[in-house]
Amino acid sequence: MKKLIYLFIFLFSIGAYAQINQSKLSEAEFKHKVMQLEQKAIKGDVNAILALGNLYYSHFTNNQKNNNLKKSYFWFEKAAFKKHNVGMYNLGYFNEQGLSTRVSLKKAIRWYESSAKTGNPLSMFKLIKIYRNENTKNYDLEKATYWSTLFFKITKDFYESNMDKEENVNEKFKQHFNKFGIVNSEMLIEIVNFKPY
Repeated sequence: MKKLIYLFIFLFSIGAYAQINQSKLSEAEFKHKVMQLEQKAIKGDVNAILALGNLYYSHFTNNQKNNNLKKSYFWFEKAAFKKHNVGMYNLGYFNEQGLSTRVSLKKAIRWYESSAKTGNPLSMFKLIKIYRNENTKNYDLEKATYWSTLFFKITKDFYESNMDKEENVNEKFKQHFNKFGIVNSEMLIEIVNFKPY
């Protein structure tokens, strides 16, 4: 029964996340938001730096402007070098997918591992997928098992701390996973169906 509840929450949150990711700003609102965040980023505010990366990525997703994707990469890279775990995850994602850079699984793994070591479950999940893939030179059952164990511990703790409460679990779930980096509905479905060894 609990698995059915978890599945429902995952599927519900997929739709909720898609709505957030697809929210559109007018061009004037976008430029104003960029200006505000750049002022903070120049002062070294790592959260503003990350927010700029997310803003440009969201704007790219909605408008398909390559220049925005390059700017997104630029800001995620700045956040990653400042040790922000979401910046590290997002930079890994960009390297894995070849977004505004050449595909580099080696760089993606480096960034995912740096982020996963800080407790980012999305990075852990990406590493599990990479290390479980028997068709690549990165196949490593020991590493896959290690990250799988940590991933399930972290997600189990989240569920146990939220499932027994009478609050809006769907909203908490969405907020919980969205704060760890770029995640799409396909990845959330993979997480739902993921089985440990």
